[in-house]
Amino acid sequence: AALRLGPSPDGWWLSAAPRFAPAPTALLPLPGLPTLRAAAGFTTSRAQFPEVETVYLPGPHPRGALAVRVCGDSMAGGARPLFDGDWAILQPCRGLGLGAVEGEVALVAVGPEDEGQHHHLKRVVRGATGHLLRSDAPGLPDRAAEDCALLARLREVVRPEALGPAPGAVVEDPALALGLPVPLPALRPGAQALRLGGHLMLLANGPDLIEKPDRWALRVPDRQPSEPAHLFARLDGGWLALGIGRWTEDEGDWAFAAPTLAQWRAIHPAGGVSRTLPRAAEQRAKAAADAIARALLGQPVPKGADGQLRVLEQTRTGSLRVEQGKGTRSVSHSDLAWCLLAEDEVLRSGGVLDEARVNRLRYLEGTAKESTRWIDTGNALALIAAWRKQLQ
Repeated sequence: AALRLGPSPDGWWLSAAPRFAPAPTALLPLPGLPTLRAAAGFTTSRAQFPEVETVYLPGPHPRGALAVRVCGDSMAGGARPLFDGDWAILQPCRGLGLGAVEGEVALVAVGPEDEGQHHHLKRVVRGATGHLLRSDAPGLPDRAAEDCALLARLREVVRPEALGPAPGAVVEDPALALGLPVPLPALRPGAQALRLGGHLMLLANGPDLIEKPDRWALRVPDRQPSEPAHLFARLDGGWLALGIGRWTEDEGDWAFAAPTLAQWRAIHPAGGVSRTLPRAAEQRAKAAADAIARALLGQPVPKGADGQLRVLEQTRTGSLRVEQGKGTRSVSHSDLAWCLLAEDEVLRSGGVLDEARVNRLRYLEGTAKESTRWIDTGNALALIAAWRKQLQ
């Protein structure tokens, strides 16, 4: 795997480089539908079908092919995973038996046609007593392929991230940079959403329109299920590509990978330097603060070469006021939450849980250490370690 060296508050950090396919020179049109149910109807009768639109995707496409947006992650596994928001390019094959696509991923209709069918994109496999529908994501059970009609077979998968440009690139025209055959139309100043060639684009045509470095609370009234968006921010020299945004129902905004500090300053000169803390992580940190206060109040807590801490009180806001040497500091819910998220990362992928890891996770690339809460991060790590030890 390719590696990337980037600055962090505590020095240089070596990490896996993201894989982005180069933007195609041109995309080719085909019928596109937002849901499996719509795709199922389209394979039956294409005449005057209400939900069809033309979508431009890398070709060439199989004869009669159509594109449908994947919803959910039940097929997010195996050698060719399908993730929520991907485009699945299907070739209709209605009238064939399931044996014709054995071992393949196919669009199937389950249940009697006159009673309302359910439509699934599943792998068709043969079991001991007949065909089964299998999810490629691990841990999900097979289901018998009873009352099941084959509608189309999967031919290609297109991830939104594969339609360049890569995050951080500055382009003259976002539409042409995606490979679309027409340029961006004239835009008025402000935040705008438009759909070109079947692709949703969110455009910040002006300064300070994006308030957080990795979230954008821009409402799109006609947003489709699982639809991702290509994000761009206007700069003096062109448009800065911010990559793919995905709508978060819990947070009510578009989440995307944070730019570097220098890029963020070009978009929002006075914006904060921390990534957005997920709401669930903050709730988790509140519970941890309560538990730490109950377990460690008044007790000495070791902190490496810096000696020890002592939890003096839990404040009215829920933060922990600690004594360190001759002074006191406050460890906030945010300090604890980012440490807990870094702890999760270490459990998933290994490594060392320390201030450097927490700072890299919390702050934008290029943030100076003096702009971080590194002292309180160290205190939070010490409190979590002592609390974990008591729980053993």
